[in-house]
Amino acid sequence: NTMSSIVHPERCEAQLPPASNTGGNSFSTSPNTSLAFVDTLTFTLPIEHLSTDPAVSIMHDAEGISSAICDAFLGVFHLAIGAPTGQRKNGYVDSAPILSPSVDPLSNGKASLGYVAWGGNQNVFGQDTLCVYLTGAACEHLNLLDSYPGCDVWQTLYWALLKHGAKITRLDCAHDDLEGSMGGIDTAVAAYHEGGFTLRRPPSVNQQGDWINGHSRTFYIGKRENGKLVRIYEKGHQLGVDDSPWVRYEVELHSRDRVIPLGAILRPAETLAGSAPYLADVLASVKPVPVKTTIKHRIRLTVDKLVATCSVSYGRLVNVMVGIGMTSDQIVSSLRRDGMPSRLYVPPSAVPA
Repeated sequence: NTMSSIVHPERCEAQLPPASNTGGNSFSTSPNTSLAFVDTLTFTLPIEHLSTDPAVSIMHDAEGISSAICDAFLGVFHLAIGAPTGQRKNGYVDSAPILSPSVDPLSNGKASLGYVAWGGNQNVFGQDTLCVYLTGAACEHLNLLDSYPGCDVWQTLYWALLKHGAKITRLDCAHDDLEGSMGGIDTAVAAYHEGGFTLRRPPSVNQQGDWINGHSRTFYIGKRENGKLVRIYEKGHQLGVDDSPWVRYEVELHSRDRVIPLGAILRPAETLAGSAPYLADVLASVKPVPVKTTIKHRIRLTVDKLVATCSVSYGRLVNVMVGIGMTSDQIVSSLRRDGMPSRLYVPPSAVPA
């Protein structure tokens, strides 16, 4: 059972199909893939394409749909589907959350991995469709898994999408500048004025955050409703560390008035670079950052913020406990609890067996 325990690197080569198994028509991953990564993915497909037996319809069978989605897409990555919630999502009448069976959400944060939604939507051919939405946390899990030797995760997902006639409706690709080496928000704004985001005509812009004091800023170029939105934001500030130089460069693509090729998930750096001349310059000037480094950095910043918050809230209590003669071991034992804070999430692929 591919969902009974976590995927281990040493088992990946046996579980995942070879990267080139279609008679030479393989998409090889770009050598610059590690310059950027997939951060969010949404795709749709006709429900009937999931049925392995044409005589058996799973059109209105939630359990059958969940099982088929796990078999076709999620199970090999050790993701599963929870019980239907009855909640409308993305225009569909029912949905179920995507879960990691190997991780207890009570002991490893509460990050959403996405959902599967179905019911009430048809494509232009009159076929009932469903939607699969993978959040940034889910993509982080896949990116880390993909970094292990023999684990061609995005290649595997590409072939699954192709096999089942899927269509990408949203794709986010991003690059993390952990040290702020490219100048961050201010440099990006200057580049906008110099035409660095202009392809045919200057796109619209918007801003959020504290632009007076230069804190927690986000610079938006373009509009989501037009199918392409570039975001450049102070990621470290988002995690609560005000002096962090970490800046994220990101493009959000939607299939409105455009076709997002399935192969784009294999080439996130090309996708990001192609969205604006300035972003192409950024990627041409930076060095690849291993996904493990980025995840460790995120966890470190989150822990630092939590420690600072804990110090403000309970530092005096610890001081009193020391004052009444409690040892360090006694203090730790009395304050320690199982699990992790809800805001601290570790990808399932990073959890040891």
